[in-house]
Amino acid sequence: MSSGITPDGDVLGGSMGEVIRDGTGFLSAEDRKAIATYLMAETD
Repeated sequence: MSSGITPDGDVLGGSMGEVIRDGTGFLSAEDRKAIATYLMAETD
């Protein structure tokens, strides 16, 4: 969510690349972690 590069070294492109470049790349590490935690949380 900060660089556009996945843990295995692949590069995100297209619309997601734009989101990272213009949005999530500016978030603090704490904010990115909070978003990831929320997205990974199980919902009922």
